[in-house]
Amino acid sequence: MAHVGMDSFADLQKSMDLAKSMDVAITCAFYGISEGYEMKKEQSPFQTEIEIARLVTKYTELMPALNGFTQAISDFFHVDEVDEKK
Repeated sequence: MAHVGMDSFADLQKSMDLAKSMDVAITCAFYGISEGYEMKKEQSPFQTEIEIARLVTKYTELMPALNGFTQAISDFFHVDEVDEKK
């Protein structure tokens, strides 16, 4: 969050700033791609977020990164329901 100038996830929900949303999406894409390459023990073709941003021609191209980020955050904070019958 600090990378895009926000203090918390609540700031992201409140923000309707398109530029801020794009910053988050590009940052998510960058770190997602970097982690994927690292897991494969390969060098990422992108060294900075700017390199990815230059390739984006439509905001919708960033949706997979935003969806993955949203799912990862949701999974991280998910609390398993306790079976009350036990």
